[in-house]
Amino acid sequence: MGTVGSAFLALLNGMLDGRSYLNLGSTEFPGGEIRGTLRLLPEPGSPALLGLAIVGVFALRRRHPAP
Repeated sequence: MGTVGSAFLALLNGMLDGRSYLNLGSTEFPGGEIRGTLRLLPEPGSPALLGLAIVGVFALRRRHPAP
């Protein structure tokens, strides 16, 4: 038997290596209702959306300066 800490580290290492798989089942879908590989890195679109949001915030601030 391992510890919670060792299980967490194993999960974290698996996520970093792209080897952690999640499968959530239900009575309606016992084979898996939601499933996929867990990763710590965001998909390619996330950093682009974050950058766009930051640019938008600065553009709004420049347009309406704080009092």
